Amino acid sequence: MTTEQFVPYEMKTSIIHILSYEGKNLEGYLENAFFKGRRYFSNLTQMIFLVEELLDSMVFPPRATSMRSFKAGTAHRVTTAHKSVNADKPIASFRLSVLFRQNASWQGNIQWMDDRTVTPFRSVLELVQLMDSVLGQYDSQEEES
Repeated sequence: MTTEQFVPYEMKTSIIHILSYEGKNLEGYLENAFFKGRRYFSNLTQMIFLVEELLDSMVFPPRATSMRSFKAGTAHRVTTAHKSVNADKPIASFRLSVLFRQNASWQGNIQWMDDRTVTPFRSVLELVQLMDSVLGQYDSQEEES
């Protein structure tokens, strides 16, 4: 018998603030009531593992499949980045709600907070593409080519 824990509504949604997007490398921080403060990341991989760590800690939404790895007992503990110089002025912010974790990915909704546009996503790859559709305008390397 599995005991489900109650997760308050405000913990089911995270706010992702992007501070920089140079060369399609995002840098920013994640805010969630469960973490009690900001958790900084300096690349996409850190952001994904940070959200995954949050979801695992809350056990919400529960995983549909177990994690696999090449080495048994490998943990995905995230070392967060240091505070960025431009930490007070995000270039974009997103409200992330992960509703399901099926097929070793996430499904849910993302809201671009400047535009108030909410879009569902079916995988982490689609989530990244949706964020890039907004953040591409801040990539100076993309403008040069």
